[in-house]
Amino acid sequence: MPHRPPAPLAAALRGAAALLLAVLAGCGGDREATPAAPTVTARGMTDQIIVQPADDALVRAYQSRSAEFARALAAEAGLPLAAVRQTHAGAHVLALPAPMRLQEVTALTDRLARRTDVAYAEPDTLLQATLIPGDPAFVQQWHLRESSVAAGGINAVDAWDLTTGDPNLVIAVVDSGVLRHAEFGNRLMAGYDFIANTFNANDGNARDTDAADPGDWLTYAEAAELDRTARASSWHGTHVAGTIGATGNNGSGVVGVNWRSRIQPIRVLGKGGGYSSDIADGIVWAAGGTVSGVPANPTPARVINLSLGGEGNCSQTTRNAIQFALGQRAVVVVAAGNDGINASMAQPANCPGVIAVAAVGARGQRSSYSNWGSVVTIAAPGGDPGQDSGVLSLGDSGSQRPANDSSLLAAYGTSMAAPHVAGVVSLILSVNPALGPDEVKVLLQSTARAFPTGTGRDCTTATCGAGIVNAGSAVRAAANATAAPVAAAPQSGVWWNPAESGRGYVIEFRDGKLQFGAYLYDADGRATWVVSGPAAMQAATRYSGPLEAFSGGQTLGGAYQAPSGRSTLGNVTIDFTSATTATFTWPGGTVPIQRFRFAPAGSGVASFAPEGGVWWNPAESGRGFAIEVQDGWAFVAGFMYDGSGQPTWHLAAGPMSSATTFSAPLTQYTGGQTLTGAYRAPTISQPNIGRVSLRFIDTATAELTLPGGRTIPLEKFRIGASAPGVVMPLNQVLTAKLVGIWQMDYTIVSTWQDFFLFNEVRESEIYPGIYNVWGINQYDALALGSWSPELNQHVILASGDTFDDFYTFDLTTPSTLNGCYYLAYRNPTSLSPCYALTGLKLEEIAPLSARSLGLAPALPAATRAATREQEHAQAQASPAQARKAAVLALKPEVDATRRALEALRATRPPQR
Repeated sequence: MPHRPPAPLAAALRGAAALLLAVLAGCGGDREATPAAPTVTARGMTDQIIVQPADDALVRAYQSRSAEFARALAAEAGLPLAAVRQTHAGAHVLALPAPMRLQEVTALTDRLARRTDVAYAEPDTLLQATLIPGDPAFVQQWHLRESSVAAGGINAVDAWDLTTGDPNLVIAVVDSGVLRHAEFGNRLMAGYDFIANTFNANDGNARDTDAADPGDWLTYAEAAELDRTARASSWHGTHVAGTIGATGNNGSGVVGVNWRSRIQPIRVLGKGGGYSSDIADGIVWAAGGTVSGVPANPTPARVINLSLGGEGNCSQTTRNAIQFALGQRAVVVVAAGNDGINASMAQPANCPGVIAVAAVGARGQRSSYSNWGSVVTIAAPGGDPGQDSGVLSLGDSGSQRPANDSSLLAAYGTSMAAPHVAGVVSLILSVNPALGPDEVKVLLQSTARAFPTGTGRDCTTATCGAGIVNAGSAVRAAANATAAPVAAAPQSGVWWNPAESGRGYVIEFRDGKLQFGAYLYDADGRATWVVSGPAAMQAATRYSGPLEAFSGGQTLGGAYQAPSGRSTLGNVTIDFTSATTATFTWPGGTVPIQRFRFAPAGSGVASFAPEGGVWWNPAESGRGFAIEVQDGWAFVAGFMYDGSGQPTWHLAAGPMSSATTFSAPLTQYTGGQTLTGAYRAPTISQPNIGRVSLRFIDTATAELTLPGGRTIPLEKFRIGASAPGVVMPLNQVLTAKLVGIWQMDYTIVSTWQDFFLFNEVRESEIYPGIYNVWGINQYDALALGSWSPELNQHVILASGDTFDDFYTFDLTTPSTLNGCYYLAYRNPTSLSPCYALTGLKLEEIAPLSARSLGLAPALPAATRAATREQEHAQAQASPAQARKAAVLALKPEVDATRRALEALRATRPPQR
């Protein structure tokens, strides 16, 4: 069913696949690098592994059966394994007899993962703080300043005019622990120490309620044993926490980004780093989850900072923890890493859903050590050795144990960049706590400052994310933003109408885009399917798009062939009333639908569940699968073509063979309900057309063995970049507010009145991820509207012959506006001054409504243009150059569409 997406989406899909398949490396070191993917080998050591049992009984009976499970695994591994503890997700942490190199441990866990009683197995990797020590004498915090002072600064001063933080907001610093520095006042919370290994903890015991940093120094002997470098204590967590939250305007020390919110220290890094299992437990606890043996967190965090990293793919343990945190609406900010390599090779920067932060220096250049690449979300100041004096924050003068002297420390690293972004996120949530993780991410990207050029090591959007974080613009945008309704975000997976068994639907929703597929029957009873999308939602709870049928594509067996036929059957509109209920209207009428619960009652909760929705093989565009696992039961529907080239579908359903495998016969149905007409139940025409077997590699990749024995790789079909079930992008939500009929009033010399009808929200053809609202004015001229992150305002551009009409405004209420009207010349070297603008929404309309303004213009278009230009000349006011960038952003799209419409009109015969 999935079809090859447009080029930007295809690139995003390729990038997502690369994330799953890349070899990853750790974060450490300070060396010059250029953006070319290096060859990376496994480094470091660990003495623990993580194994998730496939049998839920082993999860529930850890105390009584952990030793038995460890012995069974040891027999397979050929070396002793000892049970250590259980993670938040029920996985078993097992100790190796001695530290081993990661390459050896990975080979061991790969072998264990092939056992039928193991859902997954992986090394318990030791991740490292991503700090590079710097000059403690530096006393000026360029990194918080506006771009006129330091091109790499975050413009925090502008944000402080709106807020210095909400005292009820909690920010978790998952790090080496935090000292009770004078700059925190009484805002440092108790937190928790999650380090289970006593040597690693270095505080005389294992897990406890004291999250203070006892020091993480390494002697030469300890460093040699751990394959590390001897060093003094870093006071890393204190430095990170200081960047986020050192008190400002108190007459002493340094300033953090947020002066009033509370800091929750969660200690996971000690001597030699921190185990993934400890870090994952810390993330879950920070977000309010339950961790065995640990008291509940009464104050869950909305922001979680992870200034740490290591080599390898995003581990399943870490991925699960981050997904839990995102599900609790916590924003997870992560350092991109300090190896100067592609960040797709560094965890947890490569984990889905995080905000990965690259580092820039004072001139806005990419820091010499910073990781880079497509997984990076945004850049922030981390300093650049030899080019500036680093990031100044809190520290301690103790080389081993803390002196507790409230010292200051300058340091370099993506560890220093990440807390700048975490601090800005906390200010965003302080002014608008309704925003969710995905909305915050889009807001950060859409308000980021463009990278400077000519720095000697320029950042681009391909290497360092959307731009340099701009605290002032981001917080202003957040204060004016309306969060999309989270409760109505539809779930991806299989849907149905219980009164119409035998016909069903698969919905894939991600980042404000939706794909819809329906499996039903032709008039002759043959199983067939139709599809709509992927395309943008028109509103937070509405999708509307063409309903299409394809033909001539790939059969169940045989060589690949692309679909050769495509037809439109009408339109489908889906209105979601909650995450699991909706009503849709299509050529067959209006149908209520809901999520399909196919697992039998009492099935229990399985230890593994892949992402539900649409899956595909990107090399076989045009054929796809609806796959969902619920409580140990699987549903697999294959959408493909029969021998005559007609679309058909086959279904396999039943209990999973193990936590990650499924095998069942494919069944063919016939005679069921058509697209239109009364309901009729189907019958089985072929109960077994061949057996399919499915093996999940992780939650988003799998291998499918088809009848005949051919095995193909499958991956989750991505129509957006973030976790499933997210809310719509902020740009799309704000732009959609313009749908309707508007009246605009302004005065140049005389008073003018313009009218607009906007009825469609569409993703930009030129700027992927940016949405515009399309419509016309009373002169039948094309008009585009959008929310401009550069201006933090809504804008409209309407095309003309001599000049374009340009409007910038704030929505003072959902139906009123105030702003400026400008004349924007067709080759806009200048704009007119601002002419005061007011506006009123005359009528709410549904997206894609077939409507006309029905207004006769007061003047012919040519007369209107000439008169306005004359009045502009009479006004004799200064031009408004600052608004030109927003005009230039919309103009190429308006001009391209205008040319296309003119060409289309030229092919039509004149009307008589």
